[in-house]
Amino acid sequence: MTYCRPCNRWFTDHTSGLQHLIRSKSHNYCERCDREFVDFAAKNQHIASSSSHNICHLQVCQDSYSGGADFPSYEALLEHFREGKDHHYCFSCKRDFDSDQQLNRHFEVSNNHHWCTRCNRDFISDAAVLQHWQSSSLHSLCRVCKRDFSSTNELVQVYQSPLPV
Repeated sequence: MTYCRPCNRWFTDHTSGLQHLIRSKSHNYCERCDREFVDFAAKNQHIASSSSHNICHLQVCQDSYSGGADFPSYEALLEHFREGKDHHYCFSCKRDFDSDQQLNRHFEVSNNHHWCTRCNRDFISDAAVLQHWQSSSLHSLCRVCKRDFSSTNELVQVYQSPLPV
C-alpha cells in the first residue's frame, strides 16, 4: 500500500498512488523525473532548467500541446522546430526567432554564418559562398571584386562604365 501524506489517502499499490500524483491538481509532480515539488512555480523552474526537459518556448506551442511543449528528447525538439511552420530556428546557434525577417537578419550579421541572401542558404565558410556564387546560374559574380550582382546586365554595366579618375 502507498500513502499520500498531503491528501491523507491510501492507495492499494504504487501504480495507483503514482497515477494520483500525476492526475491530482493538488500535487506538483514531474512524471519524467519522478519528483514532486512544493509548488507550481518550483515545478516550472525545474522544467525550465532541467536537461531532462526539452521545451519549445514559442507561445503557440505552449498553448497547443497538453502539458506544454516539453519534448521527450532534444532530437524530438529539433524535429519539432524543423516541421513547425511558426518556427524561425537557427540550428547552428540553437536560437529561436520571432519571425523569418529576424532569422534572416541573424544569418546576415552573425559571424557564425556565411549567408547567401538571394538563395536563403547558410554555408560553412565564405569560400563556400564564393564557390556557390561562381557555380550558380542565379548569381552574376564579378571575378575582380568578388561582388555578387543582381543580374548579368548589372555586371556588364559595371564593366562598361568608365573608371573614376
